[in-house]
Amino acid sequence: MRGVKKAILFIAFMGIALIVWIFTRGEPLEQGRCRLKFKAVSKHDEMLVALATQDLISTKDKPPELKDLPEGFRADCVYFLAELVGKSTPMVLGYYNRLEYSILYVDTNGDGRLSDETFSRPKIKKRSNYKEYVFGPFLLKSHDSERGSQTEFYATTANGRYLSLQPSGYRFGKMRLGKDAYKMAVMDGNFDGRYDKMFSLPVEKTYRLGCDIFAIDLSNGDKQWHLSLINRSEIMLLGRMVKVQDAYYGIHVAPDGTALELKKVEPEFGTLDFGGANVKMKLWSDTGDHYLFGSEGQWPLPAGRYMALRIELNEIDSERNVWTFSGRPKAGPLHDFEIRPGQTTPFKVGPPFSIKTDVRPFADKVSIGLSLEGCTGAQYRFPILKGGKRQPVPAFKIVDEFGKELFSGAFEYG
Repeated sequence: MRGVKKAILFIAFMGIALIVWIFTRGEPLEQGRCRLKFKAVSKHDEMLVALATQDLISTKDKPPELKDLPEGFRADCVYFLAELVGKSTPMVLGYYNRLEYSILYVDTNGDGRLSDETFSRPKIKKRSNYKEYVFGPFLLKSHDSERGSQTEFYATTANGRYLSLQPSGYRFGKMRLGKDAYKMAVMDGNFDGRYDKMFSLPVEKTYRLGCDIFAIDLSNGDKQWHLSLINRSEIMLLGRMVKVQDAYYGIHVAPDGTALELKKVEPEFGTLDFGGANVKMKLWSDTGDHYLFGSEGQWPLPAGRYMALRIELNEIDSERNVWTFSGRPKAGPLHDFEIRPGQTTPFKVGPPFSIKTDVRPFADKVSIGLSLEGCTGAQYRFPILKGGKRQPVPAFKIVDEFGKELFSGAFEYG
């Protein structure tokens, strides 16, 4: 009898423990699906908002979308125009001698008027060698009855000429894939109030990608989301699928960001071929985030469209010295290409190189940048490495129309 009583007490204890665990830790994790809850951005999430930032340039000209200014508004001001919840939204930054005393108005109700808006004063965030001025948060709701969406964001500036918008939060959850559990997040990366906009090519501007953001904690345990624009990243543009370990999973996000489902898929593959070149490459695609290296310059990839974000090329000269060229394919075929099912997509990279200059006037000065362009249009930036060591910067001369030297010098890194 004592053994029966002990067994009953043990079962009762375990039942109570299970109930406590459910209410304190949540329900057991589901395989391939989870509910997502809103979570405010914290200091551990700064990398998560990096891809979702919308950068704005100021103008002294009042945009036609703005019908009035607040009554009694006397500050010197600059204007900004953002794309929020599917509409051009005007903003006005007013100065009172210093940014510490500035105010920011945002047309949050979409009527084109600021006379019915409340201004925001900045909070100062100190960086290592400068200050940032953070306004908000601002909440905007879509007036489209079918959308019923909203977005909330902070606005940040360091000098008043540029304004960066960052989402105030994201949707967060946890699920199982196979035997392992993973933290997941989705973020409204294009400020339309939805979470299901996938990355697509072509893109006109890499700083305005027009899609949402997906993140998965592949390191399982640390408190930060890791973003890399060089190697494999935990933060990526929302695509059709994501690779976890050796399997691909299709991504399905509820438009309002409340649910996420990942289903194992078997994509069709094609081959990317660089002809045996020693290449490392970072790719963005609607098939996920890809970092390629090794494999003698050949990789099987899911069929889809791709954009090379970064390329590193290693060449060996006649004396067995290894030269390393790094850069970004801003134009040319690597900027937007397609992998087709069962087909090989070949590229030739590297020499012959041609020298390209980038000339930009700034007031009474001119900035001259220098790069090497390879045969696929990839621009390789200095410094160039030889045996892992930086090579001297190139020298230059400025001459007049008669060939007379007016000035000589050398380029500088950075």
